[in-house]
Amino acid sequence: MTAAGAAEDSYSLLWEARAPGLAKPLGVGSVREILPAGGVHLVLTLDAASLARSYAAAVLSRSEAVQIDLTLGVELSLIPLGRAGQDLPLRLNVPLSFSYRPDGAIEFHSAQL
Repeated sequence: MTAAGAAEDSYSLLWEARAPGLAKPLGVGSVREILPAGGVHLVLTLDAASLARSYAAAVLSRSEAVQIDLTLGVELSLIPLGRAGQDLPLRLNVPLSFSYRPDGAIEFHSAQL
């Protein structure tokens, strides 16, 4: 992800992963960053195995990770914590899909908007 701002400030990047048909999120988290003025590249790392286990527990009543073919929705909120804290947070909803590589690793992709 990329972001650009007029001044340096402290921000919290909140995320929530959701699967279609489930009321509760599969995972939530936050990262706190001090972002400089201008453009910056933000990296958010998600634990795919943990999301798969959460899905298996919620839908299949199993706690082990399973291979699923599903597009997750990830809601991102970038909230200023410093002087710009009175502003409304920036909210994005980014659909993600993932695939399994031949070596067994899971690779996330931005789904088409």
